[in-house]
Amino acid sequence: FCTNHSECWGIMSMTNLKSIVSEIKSCMPPETLFSQKDAELFIKNKELLISVGEDLVKGFYSVVLSHEKTKSIFHKDEIAMRAEDLQKWWIASMTGTFDDEYWIWQAYVGVIHVKRGVKNAMMMSMWGWISDFLTENLNKKTDTENAFAIIKAFSRFSATSQALTADTYLETYLTGILKATGFSKTLLNKMVENEINDLAASVSNCSGLNN
Repeated sequence: FCTNHSECWGIMSMTNLKSIVSEIKSCMPPETLFSQKDAELFIKNKELLISVGEDLVKGFYSVVLSHEKTKSIFHKDEIAMRAEDLQKWWIASMTGTFDDEYWIWQAYVGVIHVKRGVKNAMMMSMWGWISDFLTENLNKKTDTENAFAIIKAFSRFSATSQALTADTYLETYLTGILKATGFSKTLLNKMVENEINDLAASVSNCSGLNN
């Protein structure tokens, strides 16, 4: 996890993350993307959002460290550092400039997830936890209308971030396979298609699904 965008840039350029980010975002209907209006709402409420950050980080790590599979991602001597990284990410995300460089930074998280063995199921479930946390806490700290608006904006922020992280994860994983095996992407796609066809045949043969 890199909180300094410029330090990440060399690695990002090598993996062509800028074009990957552009392609991923182009696949999302505009209504589902985090917008400039959403960013302005975050900045308008930055003191409120930053105020819940400490409890968010504590709760986040309480959850991931209570489950063996998510706990196994971390080394014992790095948990405090990773918690500090999450705190920095939260502050940067709630008060930052949501330009192309920011979203490239978010996509870079997908690359790090491959390296650390973080599964998309782990990532997406914790995004859900953060959303639940915000829903509960914002309704205690601001009026209902403002809380609802922030939560809707956060939903789009979450969807955009998850799309970038998950698809960059997949793209990085596939690129690694292609480089390691020397396969062409056409051949790999054909192999995947064959696997899907085998799975579909297996599912269609299940008696419970034929009825």
